[in-house]
Amino acid sequence: MTDSTQPKLEIRPMTPADRPWRLWALNGNACRDGRPIEPAGAEALFSGAAAFAPERGDIGFIAQTRAPSCKPNRSGSDVVGCAWARFDSGTAGQLDAAMPELVVHVDDHFRDGGTGSVLVGRVLQEGRRAGWAGVSVTCAEDNPAVQFFARLGFEAVSGGKEGVYRMVFTPQINSVAVYCGSSMGRREIYRDTAEELGRHLGRRGKTLVYGGGNIGLMGVVAQAALDAGGQVTGVITDYLRDKEIAHEHLDRLEIVATMAARKSRMIELSDAFVALPGGTGTLEELTEIMTNLQLVPGAGPMVFVNAGGYWTPFLQFLKHMVDEGFLARRYYDSLIVVDTVDEMFTALDSWVPPGTKWVAGIMRRR
Repeated sequence: MTDSTQPKLEIRPMTPADRPWRLWALNGNACRDGRPIEPAGAEALFSGAAAFAPERGDIGFIAQTRAPSCKPNRSGSDVVGCAWARFDSGTAGQLDAAMPELVVHVDDHFRDGGTGSVLVGRVLQEGRRAGWAGVSVTCAEDNPAVQFFARLGFEAVSGGKEGVYRMVFTPQINSVAVYCGSSMGRREIYRDTAEELGRHLGRRGKTLVYGGGNIGLMGVVAQAALDAGGQVTGVITDYLRDKEIAHEHLDRLEIVATMAARKSRMIELSDAFVALPGGTGTLEELTEIMTNLQLVPGAGPMVFVNAGGYWTPFLQFLKHMVDEGFLARRYYDSLIVVDTVDEMFTALDSWVPPGTKWVAGIMRRR
């Protein structure tokens, strides 16, 4: 139960100068069942863990009482809690170079008022904006805080990582952009796969976003989604409306002025992106999505439905980019490549964002 007499708190951004409070937090977490370590000993023990560098992407917040007359923490200070996430922690708790490790501590007098949830919530909010893949935290299995992290959505990490929990910033997928050819291609498997994809999207209640045409694989995937009871949004330029024979029975058809506007609008409307077989227009669209994975925080997953092995040569070329040092391995590994539509939805449920290429001006090379 929240103490109604508890004073309101001020939440402010953490700075490197808040090192004493990070030491206080680390000390409190380590000695939760006993007496805290003396300051000199805490500095020696937690020196590296207390580092905080906004220039490498670290984010944190401090909670403090708003006036000296407010109830202080047990050490007599107005700081009652702090939470931060730092890269390059050097511990087993940091699972990935794009996923920092979280530390949170709240004074005993203030743990029933939701202070920890507010602090962690602010860190997670800013981390999403910064393009983190997620965040991890280390917490002993017998620590009551395990339940706190579980309520926030953290899950235990398997594979020998006892006491490590993580939250992956996987986007919620309600709408899916499909890029594909305005022709049918030479093999029947292309048409069959487009029809199957549209049908699955419709049955699963996912809105299809596509180029708005009624010809080629574009028309097949749209009609299959409509026939399955799905919602379909088309985006097409005024110039192409007649040439590609715009679909007349969509739930929504948006007419835009340029191809650039068409691509941008499809991205705005979509949570995930799927490539079926197509030509140079399809290739241009999907490479922009892959670039966004590197540069745009919160960019959604890119799926290649490799019908009949169509995308294999292109995927081999991407691997060549990795081998030659022009594409970080994490972005190649983040691409979802499936042979069937059924596999796609399973893969989307477990997708882990790769994190942005640049964090606070620093390029991640791996």
